Amino acid sequence: MIVTAVLMAISATHAQDARDLDPGSNLALGKPVTYLPTPDYGLTAEGDTDGQDLTDGKLTQREDQCMWFEALAVGWSYSGRVNLAVDLGEVQPIDEIAVRFLGGSPQAGIAMPGWVEAFVADDLEGPYYRVAEYSKWRRGEAARFGVPPYEGKAWVHRLRFADLRTRGRYVGLRFYAAGLTCADEMYVFGGDHDPLSVAFDETSLTDFTVTQAALYLHKPLAHITTNIVTPIPLGCVAASRASEEPMSVALTLPGGVEVLGGSLGGQSLDEAQVVAGPTYTWTFPSKGGSTKTFGRLYLTGKPEGDARPELEYQLTWGAYQSPRMSVPIEFIEVPPQPVRPQRLMTSLSWWDLGATQAWPRWEEAFERLG
Repeated sequence: MIVTAVLMAISATHAQDARDLDPGSNLALGKPVTYLPTPDYGLTAEGDTDGQDLTDGKLTQREDQCMWFEALAVGWSYSGRVNLAVDLGEVQPIDEIAVRFLGGSPQAGIAMPGWVEAFVADDLEGPYYRVAEYSKWRRGEAARFGVPPYEGKAWVHRLRFADLRTRGRYVGLRFYAAGLTCADEMYVFGGDHDPLSVAFDETSLTDFTVTQAALYLHKPLAHITTNIVTPIPLGCVAASRASEEPMSVALTLPGGVEVLGGSLGGQSLDEAQVVAGPTYTWTFPSKGGSTKTFGRLYLTGKPEGDARPELEYQLTWGAYQSPRMSVPIEFIEVPPQPVRPQRLMTSLSWWDLGATQAWPRWEEAFERLG
C-alpha cells in the first residue's frame, strides 16, 4: 500500500530531540545497514565505520555543515543510484522514516539527491513495497518537504516521510547520488498501530534490492523523442557474486516505438533477441557490480493506437527474477532550431567521438537540435 506521507520539515541543526536517541522510539538506532553499492568517498570512510554511521545516533559536528570532511557521515561520489536497507531485527509498526542529507552546492556537484524513495519489507530478500517518495521533478516538491534553496553554502536537511502507518523489518532508501552525496543519520520511528493490519497494494511492489540486481533509469520518466533519435542511459545496481551467472534484461516498448542502436550490459542491439511487442532481450554473463553506465539505448517513435505510454522491464540473474517494472514515458516532438552560432565552447566531457559515431542518424538530431 502506497501511503500518502504527511510532509514535514525541520531546520538543519546539530541538536537531536529525545526520541532520536531512544531505541524505543527510533527503531533504527544501533541497527545494521546494508548498502548497494557501498559508500565510496574516502574522507567519510576513514575509520571503516560506514556500516554503523547512519544509525549510531551521532551527527556530524562541523559548524559550516560541510559533512564530507567527517568520518561520522557516509558518502558516494558519482555512484548513480544507491540502495540501502536497515534491519530493525523484527517486523515493527512504522510511522516515520527520515534521513539527514548534505546539500546547498558549496562546491559544484555537492547536492542532496533529487529523487529519494522509502521502502519496507518483512524479509531481506523482499518483496519491498514503496511507501513514500520525494522527487524534485514534481512541481512544488522542494517547498512541501522544506528543502532549503541552493545558494552556494552547505546545509544539512532532515528529509522526513511521516504518518506512514506501515510495517516492516527491513526499511530501505533508494536515491540517485550527485557528484558527491553525503548523509549522517537515518531514523525509523515506530507507530502505535497493529502491524498485522497493514495491507500492501500490488501497485507499490518494486524491484528494490540490496542482495540481487536491479536495472534503473536515471530519472523518474523516460523521455522519448518522436521525430529524431535520442539516447536513454541505463544503470544497474548489482551485488557481487563469486562466479558469473547469466543475466538477462527484457525491455518492452509501446507499439510504434523502437530501439535503433546502442548496447546494454556490453551487448549490442544486434545481439539482442527481439520479439513482437516489441520486446528486446539482452543476455550476458555477470558477476555483479554496480554501474551507472550499464547501457545506452537510442530510441524514437510514438505510441500506436491505445498503447500505454510506459517502458516495461524485467531482470533475471541466475535463479533470481525481479518483478516486472514500468516507467512512464513522456513523448516529445522537437521543433527545428535555427543554427545561430555566437560563441565556441570547448570542454572535457564523458562523451567522446565514438559515442557520436554510435548514435543512429545523429546528423538529423544535431541539425534539429540546432
